[in-house]
Amino acid sequence: MSEEENQQTTLGGGLESAPQETQAAPTQGIDFASPDVYKQFVSSLPENLQSVQSIQSTENFQALADQMVNAQSALGKKRLEAPQADWGQEQWDNYYEAIRPEGGEYEVPESINLPEGYDPESLPQFEDDTLQEMVDLAGNMGLSQQQFEQLFGAYSTMIMDAETFSNTQQQETLQKFNMDLRGEWGQLYDKNIEASNQAYEAIAQDIPEIRELVESDPYVANHPGVLKLFNKIAEISGDSLPISANTDPTSGFGKENVHSIRAQLQDLDSSNKELLLANPASLPLDQRAERDALLAKREQLFTKLYS
Repeated sequence: MSEEENQQTTLGGGLESAPQETQAAPTQGIDFASPDVYKQFVSSLPENLQSVQSIQSTENFQALADQMVNAQSALGKKRLEAPQADWGQEQWDNYYEAIRPEGGEYEVPESINLPEGYDPESLPQFEDDTLQEMVDLAGNMGLSQQQFEQLFGAYSTMIMDAETFSNTQQQETLQKFNMDLRGEWGQLYDKNIEASNQAYEAIAQDIPEIRELVESDPYVANHPGVLKLFNKIAEISGDSLPISANTDPTSGFGKENVHSIRAQLQDLDSSNKELLLANPASLPLDQRAERDALLAKREQLFTKLYS
């Protein structure tokens, strides 16, 4: 065998150069937060999976992973069975017990979400007995804490609506009383009101129950029949009535009583709402002075109310 043939049959021989080491093609990183990458993945799924709402609403792979973790965590938790139409009393009692706060202790919310147009400062302050009644009702109904807060909010707004209606109705009635009496007395209105107050004050000094009756109810204090009665007493008594300091002719009896002062406050606020709520820096000098005068009058009324 020739030398050339020996070289060709030598193990590993016959190669002109050493074999080159094969390198794997570099791979590009996948952006798992990319919505586009996730959409491509979804489009590769079978149609029955593509139409699944949870898959469609997921934005990216990270969100999909979070959902999987949450689902696995939920599997180990005891789930509350939804109420069934054929449940007995025991099953309902167990259900209510599960959704009530621990120990049946409901927390009264410090604030509630009021509908537009309601004043948070007008929220009613409930007595302890009233709050306990709401708590007892919520417990009997098997309400959750969230449902109790909804009940509390609904009851609060209902009370506010009732008070607003009552105040509006009261003002309308008192205004009608006043207009009727002005129409009947005409130019003698101021003089007759002064005389009525004089007779009232004189009698109330000897019969304090009269003052309690009149000043506890604005309808009594301003009713035309009551005013005409004391005016008639003043006519019959003539000059024998003692002079009274409380003879202000601008209102009915007891101008300084609680009902009257609250009515004055409400009228002042409703008639001047825009001016009172305006930023004083944006007002011209004359309106600013008017606003200051209204605030001073308002402060005087509050002082009288709570003094």
